[in-house]
Amino acid sequence: MSSLVAALLPRYTSSDRIKDFARERSLALIAKGEAQPNAFLRTLGLANVDVSSVNTTDGLRLTLSDGRVIHLRPSGNAPELRCYAEAATESDANALVSGVLNAVVSAPW
Repeated sequence: MSSLVAALLPRYTSSDRIKDFARERSLALIAKGEAQPNAFLRTLGLANVDVSSVNTTDGLRLTLSDGRVIHLRPSGNAPELRCYAEAATESDANALVSGVLNAVVSAPW
């Protein structure tokens, strides 16, 4: 078992949220990302990567062509938009969350 675990690529996660972000705004943002995921990435400032898969089971989970993951979803109990990221390094996961949330705040949705 330990040799199987040792063979796995390292993955790091990060998360944060935007407070006072209405659920309706979150759902509209998620709908735009689902309808045009690559255009949505460009709006988020991610110009050099494409979406390789989309999962809408719990919000919008975008797996990127470079293996990173962005997951946006409305909070279940507060007016917040939550963002989660997975990447090969801790700094990349943190930067991805920060960049996505800053773009969401700045973009004219």
